[in-house]
Amino acid sequence: MEYQRLTDSYRKVMQLAKEYALQLNLEYIDTEHVLVGLLKEETGVAADVLKNFGVELAKVQEEIERNSPRYTSGEPAIAGRLPHTPRVREVVSYSLEEAKARNHQVGTEDLLLGLVRPSSDGQPNIAVTILNRLYRLTPDVVRKDVLAHLGAASTNEQREKMS
Repeated sequence: MEYQRLTDSYRKVMQLAKEYALQLNLEYIDTEHVLVGLLKEETGVAADVLKNFGVELAKVQEEIERNSPRYTSGEPAIAGRLPHTPRVREVVSYSLEEAKARNHQVGTEDLLLGLVRPSSDGQPNIAVTILNRLYRLTPDVVRKDVLAHLGAASTNEQREKMS
């Protein structure tokens, strides 16, 4: 992976996802943990989109914690490097593709687009299921809003350069 292409916000989201997984005493990072990371990182397009839809951190965490399997060895998870589930690896790959398609650094908006993109097996990931269950959000609706935000940001940048 081209780590230099990742924005600081992207890195922060993934760190927040890891911290949340550790808080749940899990030994892996899955899509719902990335969703929490996106909600905790309060800047950028992804945060704006999720806020505009009324997505609330506390409500998402409550849903995750009510339905999440807990690591059951009795030993706390080790704070080292937690592996990503195959779904998260796919989301990360998709986010790189999204950024490459628009020829920009990989930001939280790309991570959100990767998160809501249909998986290779056609099944929704846990984060998408939570967004749909709690907020009736579909991947298409989220994608359109992210792209609209990116288009508006691009238009505003062009206007600023012209003035």
